[in-house]
Amino acid sequence: MCGIVGFAAGENVTDDIFAGLLSLEYRGYDSAGIAVIRDGRIECEKVTGRVSKLKEAAKGLFGKVGIGHTRWATHGAATKANAHPHLSYDGRFALVHNGIIENSTELKNELAGLGIEFKSETDSEVIVQLIAKNYLGDPVKALDAAVRRLTGSFAVALICTDFPTSVFAAKKGSPLIAGVGKASAMLASDILALSPHADKICRLEDGELLEMRKNGFGFYKEGKPIEKEFEEIKMKNIKTDKGQFEHFMLKEIFDQPEVAKSIIEKRIKNDEVVFPELDPEIFSDIKHISIIACGSAYNAGIAGKYILKELMRLPVTVSLASEYRYATPLPLEGTLTVFISQSGETADTIAAAERVRFLRGRSVSIVNVKDSTLTRLSDYTLYTEAGPEVAVATTKGYTAQVMTLCLLGIWAKRNERSVLFEATEAIKSIPEIMLRLLGTKDKAEELAKRIRKETSVYFIGRNIDYAVALEASLKLKEISYIHSEAYAAGELKHGSIALIEEGTKVFALSLIPELTDKTISSIREVKTRGACVFAVCREEDGATAEVSDEVIPLPVVHPIVGAVCEVIPFQLLAYFTAKYRGADIDKPRNLAKSVTVE
Repeated sequence: MCGIVGFAAGENVTDDIFAGLLSLEYRGYDSAGIAVIRDGRIECEKVTGRVSKLKEAAKGLFGKVGIGHTRWATHGAATKANAHPHLSYDGRFALVHNGIIENSTELKNELAGLGIEFKSETDSEVIVQLIAKNYLGDPVKALDAAVRRLTGSFAVALICTDFPTSVFAAKKGSPLIAGVGKASAMLASDILALSPHADKICRLEDGELLEMRKNGFGFYKEGKPIEKEFEEIKMKNIKTDKGQFEHFMLKEIFDQPEVAKSIIEKRIKNDEVVFPELDPEIFSDIKHISIIACGSAYNAGIAGKYILKELMRLPVTVSLASEYRYATPLPLEGTLTVFISQSGETADTIAAAERVRFLRGRSVSIVNVKDSTLTRLSDYTLYTEAGPEVAVATTKGYTAQVMTLCLLGIWAKRNERSVLFEATEAIKSIPEIMLRLLGTKDKAEELAKRIRKETSVYFIGRNIDYAVALEASLKLKEISYIHSEAYAAGELKHGSIALIEEGTKVFALSLIPELTDKTISSIREVKTRGACVFAVCREEDGATAEVSDEVIPLPVVHPIVGAVCEVIPFQLLAYFTAKYRGADIDKPRNLAKSVTVE
């Protein structure tokens, strides 16, 4: 995996392919490649590194059909040989692939036994060699026969020298979207690559195959032609520029007050929270809420657990999607499952959603990207409206998810006005508080200079502060590559305090007045063992400041707002730490924005 683009047109398609690949750079990748058909043969160029390097290497490449790919290494290192596209042994086919083929070793051994020589270490090359071996003059039949033998997930795009005006495709478990414009047909793994060109789109479903030509599409399933409808594209000509900022991540951190404002304008009408897309009675018989997510979305779910329990007085559990999908299934009666995913294409979350759907459980997805797979697997979808997020490390996507969970909790108890007026007013204050917290930029930069050479950093907190500590730690480790961990402060004495030694840097989060004394006790525990403590606490909290080495004072906020706003100084800390360590901030190593494989 990571990004697929394909075009069929009446003129050269290479510029469109490069533009599509550039629009997918935010997903993260380590190599890139392109293949076109010219004068009856496939011309292919591949590089390790960025699309800009590929574009330079492929100068003069010309073709009226072509496929391109950005790869995030899974099977085999990030090398030119392992980059996509992969060519068949007879030179007739070129293929790009997202996903993981679980039985690739078995198939590779079988094909090698027939004398086929492999040029890469990838599972993806197995597919193109299998297609070539099955080919008897019909690429759709050869592709169909090949994918029927694959175990795992895949989205593939294929060109064939015998059909120089067509691109072929198939999918199972990984997203693939076809688009039609005025002068070309196209496909991609992400709608963002299609939005500048397509007027209408159509999503392939699992088990479907496609033949795409400049003037038409043929769809197939189980060996037979099928009809599919195209719909108007909802994401059109989205701009993703850095403006005056050095990196997308910094821009997106500073986007957050405006994102919060737009969420409030959409969700609060006449001082009442509104969710017109939800059944008004959805919570009438709910006895339990189950939140399922991965990565930062999981951390947003942890914050949501504390918020929803407080507002709704219901049991709330949070599960990693990668664990939930393999756990023993339990009855879902009386349970509302909430899926959280920025892209709506997260493989483990999609698998969990399929499982809940199979068990006939009720579900709501919280997603940023319209038309994504997760939205079609859930009973209801709440869009976070965060706008496109280019940096791999999420910032505004995370805060938009937490805000949506806050608003959902308020809406669920909308008839208890005396309780919820204060919470609604607190939500309305978020943009202003965020603007104030962006003023901690200089302090965050100063602290970044002090921790940039550390090998380990720790974050501690209680309740919602612990939820924010999880996200703060993740931000730091994923872009600065410093090992960091977050601990519930009360758990220090149960093992993790053994890691504290002279000079260890610890960030203590303390915004909940009722828990201040307990957090101070934890600060004293690590200080006694030589830790240097940086506290993030309320402006009026002199007690915490007194026992800490440094303090970032934050305005006093309502507890449900704390989880949204308190993270901003830590986003800035992670950004500046990564900058001073010379890391690739927007595209951290080994990471992809949308994790579409297990």
